[in-house]
Amino acid sequence: MTAQAPIQFGRASGAPEGANLWERTAASALTTGSKISSHFSHRGYISCANLLHKALPERNIGIKLNSDVLFAFPYGDRYWSKLLNRSYHYEDELELLFHGNDREHTLSPYILEKRPLTLMDPLSNWPKIVRELSILDRIKVSSHVGYNVSGTASAFWQNRINARNANAARRMQ
Repeated sequence: MTAQAPIQFGRASGAPEGANLWERTAASALTTGSKISSHFSHRGYISCANLLHKALPERNIGIKLNSDVLFAFPYGDRYWSKLLNRSYHYEDELELLFHGNDREHTLSPYILEKRPLTLMDPLSNWPKIVRELSILDRIKVSSHVGYNVSGTASAFWQNRINARNANAARRMQ
């Protein structure tokens, strides 16, 4: 049996796509629960989301951050389902990544300086390591679209990327 495609929920529009009546009703309940519980620090929301999660089919829901990016998580997830509430203000850092308003690349210096994470430039033929923030200006050209950057802290994946870059360079010669 193949898994169903994720339900797509437009964060800008609030409209679910690919959901049946029960799934739309559950999304409405999760959204309403987030709005009501937000007045008291979302107390009780986790319990309600857990209950709905048990009643929902095993399926992912994806929040469309823009036309190209779908952030998927298990439907009824007690943590991420708050994103169905379009007025929910998530952590400031992630809000910058959502609707794409991080012109100063405020997260990237932290990632490059404080974390062992390597960003890869998707605009080159093969991913390459981004070592300076000025390259992000080429990647992040629109104020309404988030980043299109991959990252990893795994030595395994960094080695795979380096090997792929070396192979691509050899082919170009």
